Amino acid sequence: MKNAHTRIGTIEYAGGTPEQPTKSIAWFDKFAKDEDGFTQMISIFGNDAEVAALRAALIERRVVTALTPDGKSYVIDMGDKLSIYKGHIQIPDRPRPVRHLVVLSQPMVQNGLDGGVFLFNRRSDIAWATIISFLGLPSAPEWADQGMRWLEANDKVTHLESFGCSASVAKVSRDELLEWIGNGVRDGELNFPQKPGPILWPRYTLHDLFSEDVDDNTNVGLAEAA
Repeated sequence: MKNAHTRIGTIEYAGGTPEQPTKSIAWFDKFAKDEDGFTQMISIFGNDAEVAALRAALIERRVVTALTPDGKSYVIDMGDKLSIYKGHIQIPDRPRPVRHLVVLSQPMVQNGLDGGVFLFNRRSDIAWATIISFLGLPSAPEWADQGMRWLEANDKVTHLESFGCSASVAKVSRDELLEWIGNGVRDGELNFPQKPGPILWPRYTLHDLFSEDVDDNTNVGLAEAA
C-alpha cells in the first residue's frame, strides 16, 4: 500500500499490575472525536490478542491511547454502550487473517435522533445524502450544493477532529430542514422534479462515506440509507 505509513496510526492499552505490566498495541486507520472529546468512531486492526485486549479496554473505559503518524496523541474514550462490528482482512501470503474492529459510540449508532447527524465525508453530495437519509426527508440529489451551503451559512455544520476521514456533525432538526426545503420549492429556488416516479440517487459505498477523497463515477440507484 503506497504511503501507508501516513494513513495508519498506532493504538495501545497498558494494563496488568505493577508487578506484571502488559501492553497491547494495534493499528487504526480512522477515528473521529466530537466537540466534547469523546471518540464517536474508530477503525482498529491487528492480531487476535491485541485487538481483543483493546476491545475489552474500550468497553470498560480504560485508558486507551492513539498516536497518529504526525506524532499527535489522543485518549480514546467512547462512553458507554458501544456497538462493535467484528471482521477480518485476509492478506496474501499471510497464514492468519488480520482482525478488524469498527467501534461506534451510542450517539453514532443513534445518528440523526438527537438533532445532529454525524458525517465522515464533507463532499456536498455525500453529506447531503447522509443527512437526508438519516432524517428521513424528501429531497433530490440536485439540491445538495444549495442545501450544504445553507447549513454552513447558518452555522449548522461543525467540523470535528478526525483522522482518515473528514468528520463533521450537522446540527439541524428535521423540522428546520423540512421548512427550508418547503420554502425553496415554493420560491422556485429548488427545482422540483417534473416527472412522476422515484428520485434516483447515486449509490455510495462505505468506502465513499468514510473517505476524504472519492471518485465522481458512482452507480445510480434508488435512494437508500447511508
